[in-house]
Amino acid sequence: MIIKQLHRDIFITSIGHFLVHSITMILPAILILLEKEFSISLISLGKLATVQVLFLGLVGFPSGILSDKFGSRFVLIIYFLGIIFSSIGLGLLGLITGLYHPAGLKVVSHSPNISRYMSYHGIFGSLGLATGPIYGVWMSNWLGWRVAYLLLSILAFIGIIIIFLSNKENSIVKSKTKLNFKFNTSQIIIIAIASLW
Repeated sequence: MIIKQLHRDIFITSIGHFLVHSITMILPAILILLEKEFSISLISLGKLATVQVLFLGLVGFPSGILSDKFGSRFVLIIYFLGIIFSSIGLGLLGLITGLYHPAGLKVVSHSPNISRYMSYHGIFGSLGLATGPIYGVWMSNWLGWRVAYLLLSILAFIGIIIIFLSNKENSIVKSKTKLNFKFNTSQIIIIAIASLW
């Protein structure tokens, strides 16, 4: 039973990590198509892409707090539902994708073999980064950019189903830890570099 639950957890986090990276990589790949369709400058579209990435980064911090307070399961449900709805209206996409990493990584960190499951998690995120632009351009040229987003929302729907089939207590962990805002110099340097990147 525990093995089955672990497989569900890694499947949920794999879908989630793949989605967060693939769905956010579609927009940069289709900017030229959007420029022609909406007769808008690449500068304006670049601002839109910047807002998406900005929200993705900004939401990570409150997502970690929400994961600690309400549990990763709750945040991942909102994440997957948000992906489904934002694939219809893209304004929410950056906001929603920012929810994933704190909740998903928390689930992986409670696995008995963290190294193995973290590697699976990383592979699926990298696959999302690598395939997102290719998929975005291919699907946009074939059926249109809107369909590219809608098809990925099917993965989010599968993620929701798996979360609801999961055992609430043993699966997506709820933590009662308190926040610690003390950082040493090395941590501040790493945070600054990562933020600039």
